Amino acid sequence: MQEQSPYSSSRIAFLSRWFVNSWVNDYEKWEKNTNELSEFYSKAFNGEHSADFVTGKKWIVDVDDLFLCHHVNGDHWVALHIDLPKEVIHVYDSIRTHLSDKQMIDECRPFMRMIPAVLNKMLPAKMRKKSDKQFTCRRHKKIPQNENP
Repeated sequence: MQEQSPYSSSRIAFLSRWFVNSWVNDYEKWEKNTNELSEFYSKAFNGEHSADFVTGKKWIVDVDDLFLCHHVNGDHWVALHIDLPKEVIHVYDSIRTHLSDKQMIDECRPFMRMIPAVLNKMLPAKMRKKSDKQFTCRRHKKIPQNENP
């Protein structure tokens, strides 16, 4: 019997808040150090990180969509949906007036730049052509907004 899921696909993964925070903190160091990625990212790609969330699902092979909560500007949370095959990061922000579109893109830059590097490192060329092109960031406008933030 197939498990029922509230999601439209089983090809999804959720990234822990701790992992997301580490990723953001690693970004500046990653840029300065010839773009080397630690084993930490290989484990995430393979569904082996963190120990509490081991799924064994590999990005692209078994997972098309990543979901995470991202703390931006030190005082605001947004939801991100990362569509791996389409190379798009969807931003869902319930207080769009809090940050400009440019500021939001800057806050998402660690994922826009580092996810292609992880895919380049982990996937064979026959599955995905290696590319330095960063993911696109789309901030959705037609979502419910909090009033009087």
